Amino acid sequence: MNNKYIFYQRAFMFFKYSYLVFITFLLTACGGGGGGSDSGAVDNSSGDYDYVYIPPIPQVDYSNFKSSTNSAELIQSVDTSSVAVGIYDSGFLADHQEFDAGRLNRQNYDEYALHDAIVAGEYPSYGDGDPWEWAEHGTRVASIAAGGGMGMAPQAGLQTSMHNYLWDSFNTTNYTNSFTTDEYGFIEGESRCFKQVNYYPWCIDDSTYHALKMKEASTQPLVAVNYSFSTPFGVYQTGIDVSFDLAKWEDGSWVDEFYNKARPQDSWGTYDVNTEYNALLEAMNNGETVFVVAAGNYAESLTQDSVLPWQDKMATSDYEYKATVVHHLFDPTSDDNHDGIIEAEERGITDGILYVGSLNSSGRLAWYSNYPGSSPEAQARFIVAPGDFNSADSYGLDSYSYDNGTSFAAPVVTGAIALLKAKHPDIETHEIVKAMLNTASKDISDYSPEKYGQGLLDVAAADAHLSLTN
Repeated sequence: MNNKYIFYQRAFMFFKYSYLVFITFLLTACGGGGGGSDSGAVDNSSGDYDYVYIPPIPQVDYSNFKSSTNSAELIQSVDTSSVAVGIYDSGFLADHQEFDAGRLNRQNYDEYALHDAIVAGEYPSYGDGDPWEWAEHGTRVASIAAGGGMGMAPQAGLQTSMHNYLWDSFNTTNYTNSFTTDEYGFIEGESRCFKQVNYYPWCIDDSTYHALKMKEASTQPLVAVNYSFSTPFGVYQTGIDVSFDLAKWEDGSWVDEFYNKARPQDSWGTYDVNTEYNALLEAMNNGETVFVVAAGNYAESLTQDSVLPWQDKMATSDYEYKATVVHHLFDPTSDDNHDGIIEAEERGITDGILYVGSLNSSGRLAWYSNYPGSSPEAQARFIVAPGDFNSADSYGLDSYSYDNGTSFAAPVVTGAIALLKAKHPDIETHEIVKAMLNTASKDISDYSPEKYGQGLLDVAAADAHLSLTN
């Protein structure tokens, strides 16, 4: 071994060691796999979660999401064609081989018109210039939930609705015009939805609207709607009538009515004005539809990020309509005094929404994944699933590649709901989700409810529980 070789070997080891120290510092600074601590009204007895990577002895292949969720056998034995799932996301490559026989149904866009316009240069391409990059995220999510080859519910109906994030890259006139509108520009059948040149109808940004329209379009029961691209509801209101007319829209006076009447004067952050109050209640509370939400990729506590600010605002705000503001983890299950407002005593933990965190390929909370934190409400509606694996992408009709994120853990759970509903059609969807939460595996080396909620999705255990108790 010559001196030159020894020099290079030692230089390599030095830089390798320096790199590992640097990466460890970054992970620690970001809070790692759990990151951060809660403070305020909710007790934080669990402390911080600084991620320290300890290579495990592999026992389960967590990149195989069917195996690690104990779902493969049920997928093989159950026909899921009796149910449907909704996917609210970016674009979708409807001709991908995962969506055989045209099973992906487009709700609010003309995929081919968009593609042709991108190729022709009418729209700038999204991202690095590939005309199909705008469809990658949605294609992945849809394939995981219900792809014909790789999906959790491979025969289920697929209702898709495109999120309006594309307005950052596209002139949206053609997209907006793809909706059926009347002579005034109203979306047909939706008197409160408006169209303005080069902008989306304002209500198209409402996640509930998308879910309801997908539900209307579906020929099978829409048992779950997957949100891997946005968080539905946020903080929203009940009992406030926000009405518009065309004159107010044209002269701009709607702004005063909208913001002064329907929005708190002190900022609430994420906020939806709920003008579809009755439809929202029905969608969330009739037992048949669950909104499955990717928890997010910021290594943050949902308690710290969401619950505590809401509690603080409710405690300190002098906003006139404070009693009408509802948090997405709290379910407006009844309006006992029929005043159109859901008071505190009428609220409970929602059965209509479910958050999903991501496990990495080693079976631990992924470093990026959000987690419940100390709030019992967040813990009660939180489950984890694998989120690091290959899935279909939009760069070819038979193309697959690796990606990771809570975006891809959520559709594992969405598809599992459809799978179990197809197996147990007489059981309400909300009850199926409760069974999933009750039977989730806690066989995780560093399990705690603050970090993993109810645990890892176990489809076989949920199926056995449903078979035994119903």
